[in-house]
Amino acid sequence: MKLCHETSGGLTCAIPSSKTIQFSERVDRVFSPKKALFTGLYDCGRAPASAGGRGFSLIEMLVALVVLSLSLGALYQAAMGATRNVRVAAEYTDAVMLAESMLANHGYITEQNYGASGQFGQYDWQVSSWPADYQDGLDKEQRAVAPQPLQYVEVVVSWPGPNAPRSLDLITVVPLQEVVD
Repeated sequence: MKLCHETSGGLTCAIPSSKTIQFSERVDRVFSPKKALFTGLYDCGRAPASAGGRGFSLIEMLVALVVLSLSLGALYQAAMGATRNVRVAAEYTDAVMLAESMLANHGYITEQNYGASGQFGQYDWQVSSWPADYQDGLDKEQRAVAPQPLQYVEVVVSWPGPNAPRSLDLITVVPLQEVVD
């Protein structure tokens, strides 16, 4: 049952006591305490005058807040993952630079089965060597003028990680040289 209807002169509402009231302004746009008496009668399929017909309901606001919080949570996780990846990449870069520096310092080995270790900041390093077996196919005369024997040199750099220790392993081949006094 419609109690109000629009006319060319404004909004006309019927009161149950069979009186008719003519409003010159639209009730859904203007709200005043005088007209508050008639808002319960305004049943024309629109929102009540106090809501203005243009606002959001409480459930819509709650849904919007849930969507907003879920999206912000996902963005926060993505940002944290990116920050963690940058930190891990920086740690690996430092470890590679340390390992390459150790290889450069051990460009040749003066004794077989050489070993050394140390620490640099949070990084522990170890250098070890062992003979490189190779078949050169040379006879004794050719071997007298052949280059020095070769050694494998391995550098292992390790550092603590969040769940387990991390490590980096570089290996190369260098000549075995006699110590010159």
